[in-house]
Amino acid sequence: MRIDLARARTIAIVGNGSIRADVAAQIDTCDLVIRMNHAPLCGVAGRRTNILVLNQHSIRRQFEKRPANRLAMRGAKEIWLGFDGFASPLEDSRLNTMANGRPFRMLPESDALKRQIAVHGGDWTRVVPSLGAKTLDTVVRESTADIRLFGFDHAGWGGHSWSLEQQWFDAVRPDRVRRITGTAAPLALSHRHSIERGVGLIQNLFRRVIRKLQAK
Repeated sequence: MRIDLARARTIAIVGNGSIRADVAAQIDTCDLVIRMNHAPLCGVAGRRTNILVLNQHSIRRQFEKRPANRLAMRGAKEIWLGFDGFASPLEDSRLNTMANGRPFRMLPESDALKRQIAVHGGDWTRVVPSLGAKTLDTVVRESTADIRLFGFDHAGWGGHSWSLEQQWFDAVRPDRVRRITGTAAPLALSHRHSIERGVGLIQNLFRRVIRKLQAK
C-alpha cells in the first residue's frame, strides 16, 4: 500500500549532510520521515524511515560492499527512485529483490523543476536536479504538510548546480518549508561514511579544476 503524502501534517526530509545534535530528535516526531541514499545518520539522527529515496548508484551498491544503512532500509515502507528506470534486466531484477514487495515509484527528470532552479541563474537545460531537489519538489506538490529539512549542505557530486539549488530550496514555499539547523555540534558520521564524503569532495574539486582548464 502506497504512503499517502496528503495525510501527513509534518514531513521530515533528511539529507546526508551535517545535522546538529540539538535538533536530531525532532526528526522522529514528524508524521513521515524521508531519507536519501545511504542514510548514514539514521540511528544517530532519529531512527525512523518511512520512505527511502535512492539513485542508480545506491541500488548497485546494495549488491556490492557499500549497502545503505540497514536500519533505514529495513524501516522504509516505500522506495523512491530518482531516475526513469534501469537499462538492463539485471538491474531491474536487483531492484525488485531489494524492494522485497514494497511499493516503489520513479521520480523522473522534470523540465519544470529544472526551469525553477535555473530562475536563480544559469541555463536550465544544463541543470541536473539532485535527489533532494526532486524529493522536495514531489512533497511540496503532493502534500500540504509542514516540511522540515535536515542535513542539506548542498554539496556532493559535481554535476549538480548546488548554489542554484540552495537558492531554490530557500525560495520554494517558505510558508511550509523550513530548514532545521540548531546550534550544537554536528553529529558524527561513521568512519566509513566520513571517508566516502571526503573522497567525494576531493573528486568534485578535481572536476571543477578540469572544467576551468578546459574552458581556457
